Amino acid sequence: MSLLILIVMSEKTKKDIEEELKKKFPGFKHVEKINDAKHGEKVIITGKIKSDAIKLSPPIQFVSSEKDKSKEITYLNEIFEIKKGFLYKHTNGLKSFSNHADEYNLIISGFNIIGLPFDYVSTADITTFGEDKAKKSFEAPMSDKARRRGVDIPVVEINEDEYIGIDLTYKEITERLKANKIDGLEDIFKFFGYANYYLFHNDINLTFINSWMFIEPYVNSLWSKAIKETFKGLKYSPNNGKGNWTLQQKIDELYMMNKILPDTREALQEMRNKRNKVFHVDDNPIKRKVELRDALKCYRLARRLFCKMLGFEEGVIFGNHKVNDVRYRMGIAIFGEAYKYNSMTI
Repeated sequence: MSLLILIVMSEKTKKDIEEELKKKFPGFKHVEKINDAKHGEKVIITGKIKSDAIKLSPPIQFVSSEKDKSKEITYLNEIFEIKKGFLYKHTNGLKSFSNHADEYNLIISGFNIIGLPFDYVSTADITTFGEDKAKKSFEAPMSDKARRRGVDIPVVEINEDEYIGIDLTYKEITERLKANKIDGLEDIFKFFGYANYYLFHNDINLTFINSWMFIEPYVNSLWSKAIKETFKGLKYSPNNGKGNWTLQQKIDELYMMNKILPDTREALQEMRNKRNKVFHVDDNPIKRKVELRDALKCYRLARRLFCKMLGFEEGVIFGNHKVNDVRYRMGIAIFGEAYKYNSMTI
């Protein structure tokens, strides 16, 4: 068994630690120095958290233009970097371990949206990096699952030119997201990331569901914004009445307000109708079944709305050949030659 380390902070007294061990971590041993831990033991170590990270899966390696020389690249922004196959989300000196799974998944959604199908994470997938009381560095996977992420998948190399293409596309998305005023944008954004992930993995049901989970709150946000603009400064608006507007009504009203085009209205109503049959379990099993064409239609609609939301032409995000080359190599690494025949490729 591999060494498993859980973290407590040096501010805690030895008595506090022993009490916590008895209550929360039976079977764990307390040590103050990493060298005091034996291979295979489960230990609590007194130390300081420096950062936490996740192993990216599929694993990647950035390579320089010089043959066979790996290049470490600080990636994308001030709050995370990619180095030696790890995606680091720095804790900035926090005094206790923080669950960053949601924050990591938001970052991973960005990669999935631009076309790089990294696996999503749970708390168990996080690895913590820190120092013990003797200032010795240690690496502490939260579970064996965290340690083994991506180990059975060949490493995908990304060269500098490809890195630049990925970097520019990701930065453009994040900058436009920051400038956008849509309510609940992070949740909306994350669902579209999931939709891209499940599309890549040929999961028809989850592609449809997550595409719709992006579409519906986006329509609601458009509606809310349109109402605020239309009734600005007035005491009355449709939102403060006793009745609730259905999604069908909101779609039709947005069309009459010239907020969506006729073909978008038609596609939204078609997918809303299918969504009702699936989510509310139509008595007819044929009607409630999600077919491949349903998943692709719903995904294409979500993609169109996502691009509209950020003011992109679809080819800007989804047509970057450097990103697509990396995505293809990731597909081969995960699925082997079968990826060439991926039935859900857009």
